[in-house]
Amino acid sequence: MDIIKSISFSQTEILQNIVDLHTGPIQADVTFGNGAFYRGTYQKSGLPWPQFRFDIEPRGSGIIPADVCHLPIKDSCLRNIVFDPPFMARTGPGAILKARFGELVGTIRDLWNFYFLAMREIHRVLAPGGWLVFKCQNGVLSGKNNNTYRQICNMAETLGLEWVDEFILLATRRMMHPNHKVQRHARKFHCFFVVFRKRPLWKEKSMSDQDIEKRFTYRPPKESQPKKYEILRASAKELAYLITNLCPDSREKALALTKLEETVMWANASIARNE
Repeated sequence: MDIIKSISFSQTEILQNIVDLHTGPIQADVTFGNGAFYRGTYQKSGLPWPQFRFDIEPRGSGIIPADVCHLPIKDSCLRNIVFDPPFMARTGPGAILKARFGELVGTIRDLWNFYFLAMREIHRVLAPGGWLVFKCQNGVLSGKNNNTYRQICNMAETLGLEWVDEFILLATRRMMHPNHKVQRHARKFHCFFVVFRKRPLWKEKSMSDQDIEKRFTYRPPKESQPKKYEILRASAKELAYLITNLCPDSREKALALTKLEETVMWANASIARNE
C-alpha cells in the first residue's frame, strides 16, 4: 500500500491525492486560469479537466466566463469545487509577482473579504456533503505576517464548511525582490491545499444535548464579566453614534445598527458561555 503524504513538490500530485482520498473526480474549477492543475506534471500524466471550468477572464475555449462570487449555477448542485484565488492583496506597479499571479488592490482585509464572499457562493452551489478544495498561502504584507490560512478556516466554519484535511505544497525556490535587504519573517516556501466539506443536511438540522444546554442555560455573571460587557457596549455605542451621525437615513443604515446590536449580543454570549 502506497502511503499518501501531506506534503509534495507537485500540486498535481496533491490534487490527485485529494481526489483519491476525498472528493472523487473534480467536477468544477471556479478559477481555472490556464489549467495548470491538470497538466501532466505528476507521473507524466495530468488530471482530467473538470466538467465545469470557470474563470473571470477565460484564456481558452470551453471556459465559462464567471465571477466566483456570482456563479451561473443553481443551488446545491455540485459535488466538488477547486478554488485557487490570488493570494496577494497588493503589489507594486509592473511587479513580476503581480503579472504572474494577479492581485486584489487594497488591504489584506479586502482580500479576506473576497475569500469570504467567494466561499459563501461556493457553499450555495455545493450539494450537502460536497467538497471544496481551497489553495491558499500565508504571506507578509507591509512588514506584517498575515495568517490567511487561519482566517479561511474560521470563515469556512461560520459558513457551514467543515475542515477535513490539508496538504502542503513545497517550493524549491522563491522569487525575491532585488531591493530586499533586511529579513524579519521566515520566507514562505509552502502553500496549502485545504479540504472542506459542506455539512450534510442531517448535521444542519440536528442539535446535540450539549449544544442545547450551552445555548439555553442561564449563567449568572462571574466576577470579571460585567466589566467586559461594559467595555464591549461602550465601544459599540461609540460606533453607533458614528453611524447615526455620518450615514444617511436608509435601509442600509438601519441594518448596520441592527447588526451592531447583534454583534454586542453575540460577543457577550461568547463570554457568558465560554468562560
